[in-house]
Amino acid sequence: MLKESVQQEWVSYPEAERYSGLSHTTLWRCVNSRELKAARVGRSVRIHLPTLHEFMEAASEKAVGLEQAVYDSGPKKGREKHKEASSVTREVATPIVICQRSRKGEEKGEDS
Repeated sequence: MLKESVQQEWVSYPEAERYSGLSHTTLWRCVNSRELKAARVGRSVRIHLPTLHEFMEAASEKAVGLEQAVYDSGPKKGREKHKEASSVTREVATPIVICQRSRKGEEKGEDS
């Protein structure tokens, strides 16, 4: 008697997590946003494995495209790189100023 291996077309969340390396929450979001094809039978949810494979391939191509764009922009020379990094830092890192209220008649820096 020959045993044929059966390729699953629909997998559970834990199986999809192991296959893709994505978290349960990420898969859940993709299913809810209809980026991944899924079927609900009662309380059980099954994710369409070929759709998950296509999703991961598309994400891989997108990542390679972004990486290529960064690579194509070329390395920056010392000062240019530093100036660019410092301007980004200035835009992102906004200092937080904490003001203390003083009571009437008191001024900061004076001892009573």
